[in-house]
Parts: sequence; C-alpha cells; structure tokens
Amino acid sequence: MIEGIFSSFMAWLTSHATLYWLSWAGVVLALAGVTALVWSLLSVVRDFDEAHLIRQQRGPKAIRAKTIRRNIAKFEAYAGHAVRTIALRTSGLILVGIGLPGLILALIAWNQPWFIPNEAVLLVDGAPASAHDQSVGQLGIFILDQALRGGLSDVFEVFGLQLSAFQNNPENILFSSFTLGYRLICGLVVASILYVIGRIVLGYRNLNAAIAELKAELETAS
Repeated sequence: MIEGIFSSFMAWLTSHATLYWLSWAGVVLALAGVTALVWSLLSVVRDFDEAHLIRQQRGPKAIRAKTIRRNIAKFEAYAGHAVRTIALRTSGLILVGIGLPGLILALIAWNQPWFIPNEAVLLVDGAPASAHDQSVGQLGIFILDQALRGGLSDVFEVFGLQLSAFQNNPENILFSSFTLGYRLICGLVVASILYVIGRIVLGYRNLNAAIAELKAELETAS
C-alpha cells in the first residue's frame, strides 16, 4: 500500500506537467526574491542624504587648533566611510536589480522549448530564431542590450542602436512582458543610482562648506 502510494507520488512528481509547473514556480519565486531584495536596497539608496555625509558636531564649539584639525579629519573620514557604504549598496543594487533578473530572462530564452514551447521568444532579422542558433555570448549581449535600453530610456531607439542580433518576438506576449518588466527594473535602478549620485554631490558641496568654515576658524584658533 505504502509502496504503491510512493510510486504514484514519484510518477506524478517526475511527470512532464509537474516538472513544467515546478519550473515556472521556481522562476516566480526567484523573481519574488529578487523583487524583495531590490526593494530593500532601493530603500537604503533612497534614504541616503547629506546627513550621512556630514558628521553632526556635538558638545561646545571647538576653539583650539588641535581640536579643530581633529574635527576636520573626523568630517572627512566620516564622509569617506559613508560614500564607501553607499557605493557597496549601489553595487549590490546593480547585481541584484540588473544581473539576477537578466540571468532569469536568459534562462527562459535559452530553455525556450521547455518554458514556452509554442512560440519563438527571439527574432533574428525579423525571423523566429532559437537562442541556440547563436552563441551564449550573443544571448548575453541580448540581455545587456535590454538592460541598456531600460537604463538609458529611449536613447537606443532614437539613434537606432542595437548591440545584439537577437530581438524579442513581440508576438510572444509572455516573454515580451518579461522583457518589458526587465527594462522597467533596469530603468528604476539607473534612476536610483543617478539620484544617489546627486545627493552625494550636494552633500559634498555642503561638507566642503562646513570644512572651509572650520579651516577659517583654524586660522584664528589658539
């Protein structure tokens, strides 16, 4: 009895239909995990402002030259640490927000006969094509092409640029929707990076003003 139930379960588990839906479930779970990580990293990048660069001075105002020099060094060290931290988080955002979804998109395209067996997901010169018709490198260039199209908005379309021989097949709604979603994620990541760069530039301007004020005080300090 138990052996019969186990055999039936294994037959169901290893059936084509079960493996197919488990594969898609894995893709959905991976995308959900990536989305959660991207959202977490975006919140860190979004909340970064000049307060993370300029160390708040506590206690009475320094009047001795030695103390002022120490405060200047602390300001610079604090800002350097903050920039390194946000650079690390931004690198993680690029890896998680652009790299991992790109790998998932490439996985679907490379295994298209398994994931989307009916309609070609890629075109070459307007004709249906398989990822296996080209090299793995060409598929990677296709993913890079999509990332740049999302990150650089309409620049590629305006100037007629294309890095890859592959194009997504617009008649394949499912894969084209994944491609569109990937472009939107890349655009969001790039916009967030530009935003944090702007905050760093603004923060450094105010930081330099604070340091300049300290150096002015240093000239009259005892």
